[in-house]
This record gives sequence, structure tokens and C-alpha cells, in this order.
Amino acid sequence: LCLMLRCEESEALQRVFNRKVTNGASEEQAAKGQEVTQRIADLVKGSASRADVQVTLKGGSGADAFQASDVTISNGHPPPSLLAVGLNPAFQKTLQLPTFTVNNVNRASSVSISCGGKGQHVAIAANTMAKGSTIIAHFLGKRGEQGKTIHSLLEDAGIQQAVEWTDEGTRTCTTLLDLATNQMTELIEPSDTVSAEAVANLTRTVHNALPTSKGVALCGTFPPGVDESVYASVATSMPPDAVLLLDGFKGVSATLATGRVDCLKINSEELHMLTGIEGDDDDAAASKCIRQHLSARGCLAITRGPAKATLYSHHSSEADKLEAVDFEIPPLDAVNPIGAGDTCTAGMLYGLAGGYAQVDAFRWGLACASASCLSLKGADFALSKAADIYAGITLSAPRTIA
Repeated sequence: LCLMLRCEESEALQRVFNRKVTNGASEEQAAKGQEVTQRIADLVKGSASRADVQVTLKGGSGADAFQASDVTISNGHPPPSLLAVGLNPAFQKTLQLPTFTVNNVNRASSVSISCGGKGQHVAIAANTMAKGSTIIAHFLGKRGEQGKTIHSLLEDAGIQQAVEWTDEGTRTCTTLLDLATNQMTELIEPSDTVSAEAVANLTRTVHNALPTSKGVALCGTFPPGVDESVYASVATSMPPDAVLLLDGFKGVSATLATGRVDCLKINSEELHMLTGIEGDDDDAAASKCIRQHLSARGCLAITRGPAKATLYSHHSSEADKLEAVDFEIPPLDAVNPIGAGDTCTAGMLYGLAGGYAQVDAFRWGLACASASCLSLKGADFALSKAADIYAGITLSAPRTIA
């Protein structure tokens, strides 16, 4: 059951202001708190129509008291509006080890099972923001229990799946977390080859889902048997008013050549590998990437783990120049960073598809990504924590790049 609690916007903003002033904040700081609350409220308004029960609240007698004024019961969820294409899912096994030593026997203190894969993580994270909002399109193998387990985990989470079942298996990704050093080691199995028939079937299914999609994420690499023509065909078939986000740098030349990618979200290392520019001059690599691959409305979102992230886009007033905004992320005691990048993708796609500015959408994606690092499972996070982190992310003034 999805429950949505709502209150009058003006009343909620006034409560935020009063509470902050009561707690010692200046009026200027309280006003900034109102701005953050307004932005977060705007981002999650799309969830209201998907709620099974909506309760509208009005002010009560106390400073923090509310009274229920009416209850609306929904007759079901509308069709999902986001589509994540994740062609390389993984059965995720995470082992926590007191210490990890190479060339030795290492005994885990705990083990957890979850769903892995970039597109799968995007769907899980987006589903946290709006229950039932996202379809995940993927291959799952019939051999072994891995594919069936992934399907069950996503089904239990209420995520709609466009599945092409294959006769092969689904790969396993094993993550080793060294509790003594907080370092992570990943062991990833090779993927089995997907048949041409299965590729054609899933491609057709994805194309059928495009007309009702407000946002589409193309996530990661392909298993053997799949080539970049699948992504490229999706790009050329996108509805004109839908957002296309590409999270990948290998085998994406044909997709970028369509000129249809609205946002390319990769990390700094991947940016240099994609552009062939050596060294650490991200601005130079970003300039080459945008001029070669992205349209005038496109943006390039670059992450650097817990370090500052940067959003590059075409300059708002000077057509021959670019603009960059840096995002400083507050430090956290991370538990597991697996899936953080995919969670960022989900948050950014959610914001862009909702019509919000690129800067706001990326900031929300970074907040969700940071919150997910506090959980052992990939792409698992609390919206309340993401909201707190969102408020703590600071933005630089836009700088011009020639």
C-alpha cells in the first residue's frame, strides 16, 4: 500500500520557517530552508497520482500537529512513465568480512542477496521516488536460480518488468566489503551469450514501451550477442518530448551519433576514456565530448565518487561556449557505494522527466546517490535522508568554458 500525506503548501513552508527560527536559525537561513523544501516538494509531487491512499492534512492546535481533512482512495496506479533499459543484470551477493587478505582464507561475518545491474538499480531507486513509476527491460536466464531470484525481488518491490527469458544463466556479482578498511572488491562473472531471437524480441518490447515513457535510461554495457544498435534504435525512436539519459561509455558511438541523447552521465575516468584525452583536465575532455556528441539541449553530468561533481552544458547566452557548475557533496560514513552511480542516474532522470532544471535534477540525483551509500544493498535509500543531503550540497557559480 502506498500512502501519500499532503498538506497546504503555504502552511507547510511557514511551518518550516517558524521551526528553523525557533531553533536558532536566522531569517535568511530559514528562507533558504523554505526554498529547499519547495524544490523537494516539487520533485515528489508526481508520486501523488500513484498513491493508493491520499490524506490531506490541515493545521492542528500545536506547532507540529495536523488534522486529517479528507481521504482519497485511488483505483490503482497509472502506467509507469520511466523506462530503464538494463541489458546486463546481475545476481548480487555481498559479503562483509572483518578483514580481507589476498592469498588467504577469508571468512565472512554476514552475507546478503539482492538485485544487481545498472538498469536494475536505476529501476529500484526510481521506484523509491515514485512507487510503480518505472519499467525495467532486461534479459533473465532460466538456467539456475539467479534469474528467477532477480525477477522475484523486483516483483516483490512492485517494479514492472519487461522480461525476455533466455535458456542461459544470469551472471553473479560478488562484492567483498573489508570492514577493517572500508575497501571494496568486486568479482563479476562473465555474461552468457544472448540469442539473436531474444535480442530482437526485447528490442521490440522496448520500442512498444517508448510512446508512454516520459524518460528513458540506457544503462551500462551489453552481454555477448547484443551490440550498440539496440541502444541506437531506441534513441532514434524516442518520443520528441521524452528525456533520454545515457549512462555508459563503451559501445555508445552510434547512440551518441543520433544527436538524441539529452544527458550523458558518466564518471571522470570514463569521460577521458570516451574522448581519448589523457591527463586530468576534465574541462577539456567535457568540451570535446559535448561539441562532438550532444545537442544544444544536452548536458554532461560527471561524477567523481564522494568528491565534487560537475554539470556541463551549452552556455545560456553564448552559443560558442560551454557552462560548468560544480557540486560539493557533504561527507558521509559510507557503508557500501555499489549502485550509487545508478541511483544518481535514477534521481536525475526522475527530475529531468518531471521538467526540472538540469542543475536541480543533478543535485537531486547526487543526494539520492549519497543516501544509497549508507545502505548495504545497492540503490537502497531513504527519501528523508536524500532530502537532508540535498540541502547540504553546495553549488558553485557557473563558469564559462571556451
